Amino acid sequence: MMKKKELFITNKGKKYKNIISGESYAFAGRTPLSQYQEKYPLLSINIIKRIAFLSSLKNRYFLTETEDKIPAVLLEDKNKTNKLFIDNDIIAFYNKYYPEIEIDKIINNTKMNINDVYEELINKIVGQDDQIKQILSSIWKQYNNEDKQSNYNMLINGSTGTGKTTIFKILEELLGIPCIIINAKRIEEPSYIENTLLRLLEKADFDIDRAEHGILVIDKLEEISTNSRERHNTISKSLQELIINLIEEGIFTINNIDNDKYRFSMDKLLIIGIGNFNNNESLRNTQVGFNKSPLNNNTLLSYGIIPELANKFPIVIEMNELTKEDYIKIIKNSTLSSISTNRLFLNSKNIEFNISDEVIKIIADIAYNRKSGAKSINEIIESSLALAEFEIASNPNIYESLTITEDTIKDNKKYTLVKRKDK
Repeated sequence: MMKKKELFITNKGKKYKNIISGESYAFAGRTPLSQYQEKYPLLSINIIKRIAFLSSLKNRYFLTETEDKIPAVLLEDKNKTNKLFIDNDIIAFYNKYYPEIEIDKIINNTKMNINDVYEELINKIVGQDDQIKQILSSIWKQYNNEDKQSNYNMLINGSTGTGKTTIFKILEELLGIPCIIINAKRIEEPSYIENTLLRLLEKADFDIDRAEHGILVIDKLEEISTNSRERHNTISKSLQELIINLIEEGIFTINNIDNDKYRFSMDKLLIIGIGNFNNNESLRNTQVGFNKSPLNNNTLLSYGIIPELANKFPIVIEMNELTKEDYIKIIKNSTLSSISTNRLFLNSKNIEFNISDEVIKIIADIAYNRKSGAKSINEIIESSLALAEFEIASNPNIYESLTITEDTIKDNKKYTLVKRKDK
């Protein structure tokens, strides 16, 4: 294996600083994989490797040297449009010294396939396979249909914990489309919209075209429904009209911290409305849910969405209610489940994490009765593990396994930690 400090000279005489830069899977002179993992905690390692590679192609690197005459690969000014040239020598280097990277597969699959995105999402969001397909097909049309007369704006209804906003957080990471999630109630705050669009610009590195083709998710629409228990009908209607004006406004002038001005056009922005219109606690006069009435504007009207705003969402998607079986699948199979994330973390410390199917079923039953989806699952698991993991943190490197039982769920002091035999 090549030493970390060794230089790589291509067949064409080019000198490169070590390509790995101290991190497995990192690329020449670029951000280490560990930083991508911190930035994209929801994604699998294979997807992160591809994102790292695609991200690097957006900028140009060039050869230079340090004051000590050490060759280095540096990033060119981000405002320039040149792209990195990867020659066959560097590809051969990866294949020879780091075959596990499988760089040929990454280079030959630089575009994210919609099936890859779908598989990544259903590994995290349980019980919403058809809904995810509809969301993905709408986004595919949004960004591939140049002749569209209007945007494929969506309104998505579903109970807490079904994955409505999580889907778009993951899509931002997978597709590289800048996405901002805002609270519908805050629309009326002074400068809130301008600050929101500025955040989109920042996510797009102030590439105005990329920001204008971003996604704006307006969450908690049920809280500004005309059926809301919190607000008078007139107040809710005025908030909805502000959203209509936002969509129809056309162009905003945005200033950044350096007082540079950007003209932001709204006509390309994909708008996603998110609501929990089956929540009887926050809505009055709530009628039957989407599943029991046609998916049309009359459905939205019954939830207190005024006609003018309903017309802005040509696509309406109803998330499935989670069953007890779905809760079990989330705990056992979702890579976002606290069981999965804690097992990975403990394994990284060489500690085996044990939990039986029976205990998983008990957690699922409790979470199902709380009706908060994945959120309630993670709350139960994290609470159960809190004291055990504090003990591990206080005495690192001495334990080989952690086991939690039904008793642990009832009382988080009742866990079993087994010490290593040589400790």
